[in-house]
Amino acid sequence: MKGYIFTIIAVSVISGIISSMLSNSNTSLKKFVNFVSGLICTIALLSPIVTIASNMNSFGTSIEGLINTLNPDDSVSTTNKIIIDTGTENICRGIKNTVISRYGFSENDIIINAKINADNIEAIILEEIEITLKNQATWTDEYNLKDFVEDLVGCKVKIKKI
Repeated sequence: MKGYIFTIIAVSVISGIISSMLSNSNTSLKKFVNFVSGLICTIALLSPIVTIASNMNSFGTSIEGLINTLNPDDSVSTTNKIIIDTGTENICRGIKNTVISRYGFSENDIIINAKINADNIEAIILEEIEITLKNQATWTDEYNLKDFVEDLVGCKVKIKKI
């Protein structure tokens, strides 16, 4: 990237110097030099696109080779696990942030875990939310909190106090 930027700056500076040297010469020569300078600057700007296009064939081959070396079942199950884990983390984080803002808990006073039924990747089901309350959060009315979260997510909620 640094070389690309240096090339664009160098071409622009050289074009500017040549153009300023020809400022007193005949206008048709100056127009021609400006046109060629602009063309060179345009080519310098488009050079990464040309490089990417010329390497596209080998890029596609390397991806195809990578995919062929993987066992498709392992690849799909690993991808599904990553998607499910990320979704579960986001659900837990969203519930935690909502509960913290509603009840004023400290970030460290509450732990949220979710149990997911992912037998069918196309219909992942949130089965249960487990909320662990610590420190000052244990003082809250757990039934009120349970009802709030059950209404929020629409599944069973279990609350533990430690």
